[in-house]
Amino acid sequence: MAAAASIPRSRGSVSGLALLVLGAWAGLAPYAGPAFGYGFRPDQAWAFTQGRLVLSAVPGAIALVAGLGIALTRSRGLGGFLAVLAALSGTWLIVGGLAVKLLPASLSAGAITAGAPIGTTARQVALSDIGVFWGAGALIVFFAGLALGRFSIAALKDSQRLDDFMTAAARGGYEPAQGAQAVTLTQPQYAADPFAAYPASQYPSQYTAEGYASQYPSQFPAGQYQSQYPPEPSEPPGGSDVTTPNTT
Repeated sequence: MAAAASIPRSRGSVSGLALLVLGAWAGLAPYAGPAFGYGFRPDQAWAFTQGRLVLSAVPGAIALVAGLGIALTRSRGLGGFLAVLAALSGTWLIVGGLAVKLLPASLSAGAITAGAPIGTTARQVALSDIGVFWGAGALIVFFAGLALGRFSIAALKDSQRLDDFMTAAARGGYEPAQGAQAVTLTQPQYAADPFAAYPASQYPSQYTAEGYASQYPSQFPAGQYQSQYPPEPSEPPGGSDVTTPNTT
């Protein structure tokens, strides 16, 4: 039944590619952004900090791997699991900067921070927050939910593929699993006539036609009741083509 339960790869291709691109952006933007004056401090490109690792690189990598798996898988279960995983990574991009502040100081929560925005204007600060964390996380959650919905529905094509699979199975055009006994569904288990296997000479009838007639003679002789319709006159010899001579 694995062939019937599988789905075409096109089911999650669009969502998977979108998650792959968004995951790569979320993971690399904090590292490459400072080279263009975009992102958060330190204003050095590819500089490593715990904040960039925990708040950006890890959730971005999870979304990237989940998107790649969603685009390639044909399994509903695996696709749904990867979609949930991608949604969690997008959620962490949105709330991770605030959630780490709830951690105790013993876990170095103070070192896990996104840093101050490189831009100083209100517009630059808003674009940095939206582009690196909030907007990217929201889009990842959206496409993850879209992929989860597409993996959970049963489309018309799935029903047709299942019908084709069942038809092929009924015709014996499938291979049973290893160790399982092959069953031929085209041959009925019982014959249409259950007595066809027994020849007539094996069990002769005890009521023959002659014995039945002698045992129960007719109660109405043939001449007891005369017909009320006289028989039709027979044709003259020679048929209807014989002409009567004219005596005039």
